[in-house]
Amino acid sequence: RHMAYLECCSFDATLAARKIVQYWEERLELFGVARAFLSMTLHGAMKDEVEWMMATSSMMILPQRDGRGRTVIFGDPSRKDMSIYDSRRQVMTMWYLLETVLQDAEARRRGLVVVTSAKYSHGMSMDFKSASWCRRLLGDVFPVPLRSSHFCHPSKVANYVLFPILKFLMGRDMRLRFKSHYGTDSAVLCQLESYGLTRDVLPKELCGAVDLDMKKWVHERLAHEYAAAAATAAATDTVALTPP
Repeated sequence: RHMAYLECCSFDATLAARKIVQYWEERLELFGVARAFLSMTLHGAMKDEVEWMMATSSMMILPQRDGRGRTVIFGDPSRKDMSIYDSRRQVMTMWYLLETVLQDAEARRRGLVVVTSAKYSHGMSMDFKSASWCRRLLGDVFPVPLRSSHFCHPSKVANYVLFPILKFLMGRDMRLRFKSHYGTDSAVLCQLESYGLTRDVLPKELCGAVDLDMKKWVHERLAHEYAAAAATAAATDTVALTPP
């Protein structure tokens, strides 16, 4: 894991160490002392968030990578159940998603793409607090390079007034990686395809072919984590029983 930070920081040990310290500071602030040092799994630090994730999380990792082999995280604010929605729990979910990306060496090397759709959302479902925190995770905390961020179907006001102001306030690197896609469904899809985000990669919310199922994804992750834990336990027992 420390090697991932070194790779991300071009093997600048001082910068990598600072990012590792910031990782633990953010993790402690977000999860609290009781959970911050548990394993970052759905049966560890995220145990209390499983039901919430399945019920109202607006973010998930798409099953297919884009045309350049990059992992894609999709966000749709309209998926939120505002009666139980909580900004902090949404950031916890993003943290867990990034932890799963961090486990994949190929994903770390090729980087991450974030796609957000506001096609079915409205102003009340936009959470700028969690969005700001998630941008910090992507830019400063996790050693996974953000290759691009695509905001699809913004309102006219957001596209022509809000986004130009936000891009002015962004740092140069983030400003160059942020793309807004405004227009009809076919126009937005055509724009996304020019960035390697083709129909077979995108969810149906963006006229793609992927039918998203957060409950299925969570159950698959639980099964994967239990299998990994069992394999680790078996390996530990084997080592313990090996004669000197």
